[in-house]
Amino acid sequence: MEIFPLKMKFIIFLRRLIKSDDESWGKSLSEIVVIIAIVLILKAYVFQFFRVSGPSMCPTLNLINSECLRGPGEFIFVNRWKYLWDNPVKGDVVVFIPPEDPDTFYIKRVLGVGGDTIEIRNGKLYLNNSFLKNHQLQEDYLSAINQNQTQTYSRNSFKVPDGKFLLFGDNRRESLDARKCFKHFGHCSKQNEDLAFVDKEHLSGKTEWVIWPINSWRKVKNELDYLEDLEVK
Repeated sequence: MEIFPLKMKFIIFLRRLIKSDDESWGKSLSEIVVIIAIVLILKAYVFQFFRVSGPSMCPTLNLINSECLRGPGEFIFVNRWKYLWDNPVKGDVVVFIPPEDPDTFYIKRVLGVGGDTIEIRNGKLYLNNSFLKNHQLQEDYLSAINQNQTQTYSRNSFKVPDGKFLLFGDNRRESLDARKCFKHFGHCSKQNEDLAFVDKEHLSGKTEWVIWPINSWRKVKNELDYLEDLEVK
């Protein structure tokens, strides 16, 4: 029996994983290229994994040991395939690139789609569209400190253009979202109101699962799906 040092065994394992003894290097390399191409296609069109950073979606995401994490936290599975065929609906938690920050991925909840008007009155959100009038959104997913306490930042009404989406964070006190046009220093006023909305082409995908830490594995729910029963088409 031959005995190899651990490092040598690992090298042999990798070599055989890439190429078997009776296989040509040309065939092995072509197989590797195909595998890499498949992985890239899956990543581009089917799914992605992200690590959520910061407290803007707490308590839905990054609530660990009853505290909202301010740094890197939970890992999520994002379904990119979903929006190739369907449009986001109110309540979806989505990963996207905002108009004013093309190098950064954000994660927020869809509160309005084309044709909706969302108004903030006395800290509460009201939905108006062709089917509902002055409907107060049932936001049970908000923490106690955020319930009925949504700030306006100088703008209290958002009429969503067709083909665009209105996105707020669940942690309204600490979310950089449509109310500020996704800018750290600024407000979302009538002069720059278009920057409050996100095009479908800027959406990376729908957040479906928290996959890490393993003891926090769970499905990310659409907490506004009750609206589908009210908006009878």
